[in-house]
Amino acid sequence: MASSFVKFAKIVVLLSLSLLALVSCSVQESILKSAFGQQAAYFSTDDTETNRLIKISDRVYTYNWYFDRTLIIRTDAGLVIVDPFSEHLVVGMKKALEEAGIDDNVHTLIYSHYHLDHVLGGGALEPAHVIAHEKAPSYWRDFDERGASVLAPTRLIEGDTDLEIGGVAIKLIYMGKAHSDTQYAVYLPQEKLLYPPDTVSVRVFLPGGGPDIYMPGFLSALDRLALLDFDTFVPSHFGIGKKSDFLESLEMLHFVQELAELTYAKLDSSRPMFMDKEGGEAFFTEMYYPLKERYGDWHGFDQQVIAAMGRHYTGVYVGY
Repeated sequence: MASSFVKFAKIVVLLSLSLLALVSCSVQESILKSAFGQQAAYFSTDDTETNRLIKISDRVYTYNWYFDRTLIIRTDAGLVIVDPFSEHLVVGMKKALEEAGIDDNVHTLIYSHYHLDHVLGGGALEPAHVIAHEKAPSYWRDFDERGASVLAPTRLIEGDTDLEIGGVAIKLIYMGKAHSDTQYAVYLPQEKLLYPPDTVSVRVFLPGGGPDIYMPGFLSALDRLALLDFDTFVPSHFGIGKKSDFLESLEMLHFVQELAELTYAKLDSSRPMFMDKEGGEAFFTEMYYPLKERYGDWHGFDQQVIAAMGRHYTGVYVGY
């Protein structure tokens, strides 16, 4: 009798532990799914939920299709458009331009960098000229049908490039190894306007700590842009701002990077920090509270702070 009871008890315990494990997995999965779904709130703001044409000056417009914002420059020779992004954006932009009474032909299409989310749909614009960095086509060949659908450049460039199109000076500033090794910022000196796609935004805690492939190069390129004489700052994502907004966001990136470097030096030991629970928690504490104090009210802080800490720690540890 006692033996049977013990066996029964063991079975109950095993079943209970199995059930707890299942519940635990289910809870963990729900938490992860919820956290992933919360990213939608990060990308959905008043600026990104409206598809509209915005006039910045007599020469310059932007059109945003949800999260993506292109730059449109009216010149005496026709329109210059920087980044078509997608077929969806191009359809919406053409309609918005028509409704605004702008029926100019597209003289030049400029690809700021090779990434597919910035370069699709350009064929519908029927531009006379298409400009891209010389390395861009080699990347597009890696992406089969989507890469093949990119409207081919008529001119490949490298390094800084000055254009003069229909009375408008356009400076393409090469950013080196930053978000991509094919990346340009677009500077309009007469308009005092900077359009630096996929760099920083206006009081936004950047996804993953920063859209870069090499943080030192990314920061160095942004430092160079900060020296330019501009008043209007047009990011390719989120809202439009002024030079002070650009400088504030650049300062944030420097702060996070420097904090990660100092924290790593302070907590470094013979056992790798990522293998040490206490070390990892100490790194979190040293990073999180200074960041929250300074940037806790920035858009996306809660959704991106963990990813940012991980990105900057990895960058310091690995060296990128």
